Amino acid sequence: MEPSLASNKPDLARLVRELTRCGWYEAPLDILEGELYFRTFQGGQVAPCLRFGSEKGRHLLLIALEQVALSGEEELFPHFLNLAMETRMALAAARLLGQPDWFLFLTRESVELYRMPEEVCEQRAATEKEMEEELLPALAALAQGREGGISLGARHLPGAESLGGWIQHSTVQLAAALKAPTAAVERMLWKWILMLQVARRSEGSEALGGWGLTCERQEGRWTIAYDAVSATDDLCRALEAFDQSFATRLFAYESAEQTQWLRGIEESSLVDRLRAELLMQSQERFEPETIAWLFTDLAREQEGWRREVAGAEPIRQRFSHDGWTIFRPLVADVGRYGLTAALRDAERLAQVLGDHNLYIQQRRKNDPQGPLSQPDLFHQNPRGIGPGGELDDGLNYLYGEALRVAGVAPERQFGVGVTFLLKALALGAKMEWPFLGLDTLDRLFV
Repeated sequence: MEPSLASNKPDLARLVRELTRCGWYEAPLDILEGELYFRTFQGGQVAPCLRFGSEKGRHLLLIALEQVALSGEEELFPHFLNLAMETRMALAAARLLGQPDWFLFLTRESVELYRMPEEVCEQRAATEKEMEEELLPALAALAQGREGGISLGARHLPGAESLGGWIQHSTVQLAAALKAPTAAVERMLWKWILMLQVARRSEGSEALGGWGLTCERQEGRWTIAYDAVSATDDLCRALEAFDQSFATRLFAYESAEQTQWLRGIEESSLVDRLRAELLMQSQERFEPETIAWLFTDLAREQEGWRREVAGAEPIRQRFSHDGWTIFRPLVADVGRYGLTAALRDAERLAQVLGDHNLYIQQRRKNDPQGPLSQPDLFHQNPRGIGPGGELDDGLNYLYGEALRVAGVAPERQFGVGVTFLLKALALGAKMEWPFLGLDTLDRLFV
């Protein structure tokens, strides 16, 4: 019988040596000097934290909670979860403090390797054999910039099924406790998902506050903790903030009523548990390409794949503009080619807009007295274009001016709209566009 890592596990010193042999070198960050301290449900734990780099410019963060045993699949799976709370705390701290490409988590019984920021667990070694034959070779490949040994294939459908199960189960439970319509309760859950993404995508980490997780510098070291008691207050604030962050007819401004509902069950542990379970989902489950599978069907997606293989028309053939004046927006046909094809088109278009804005910035930097673009006399102030003629609100310009979505039946608009809200937050993080609130979603639909 193969010895488990619990009885024959590598200590931190050995793991550091193995990383060095695999081609990683220590790359300290000033912000990470010293140890981390985790206040977990298994007691306070001092956690060494080390940052490594590779010659290929990749970074890996290692956190060691060697005395903590994580919840197993048999505990998480029935609740549609895939992360222990201690893992969530470590991932949130890693994103906030180190922003690594890869995260290595050493606990009492295993070593786990996560791809960031998606939080995909690519490798888990619970035995010495798994360590030697799977994890260490993968780490050596990553140090050389080769990710072929790591499975990066599509996992979106299983993640969508699991998250969908959690939403359905939680909706039924919460609606019964609140004595509220299930449709309104489900919309409330989606508001929380969207606001969690605002915290992660535009603010950097949910550990900055509002989700029970804290990561603060105390007495010379970073302390990571989770406060379950604050759940009702925090989730009420998230509902109130939603209306300032997103304006769309898909959500009927129910936040005030929903807040009253939550206050009515403030003494219950249900809200605390729901927030904890929301955090105990990996980020990959909230990616727009995963969420899309909750609101699309295989037949349409197959048509989109066929079109992609045959060669989708270039953006320039489907998108007509002069400067920032749009003559013909890019139209994504969800009814024909599916939702994930529309998300790919949105990403390509965002890249076109980003490149165009970079060109304008460089031209003005090199020739400050050069000619300015002629404004459209019939549409002089496109949404998202600043007075200097540069893109200053890329998300609202993308959805309000440049992109349209066709073929969406009225009953499917909610799901498509939620997916595009999540896509906006993902694109904002990728393109480094500021999130100034999004109020142009409804203009997408034609």
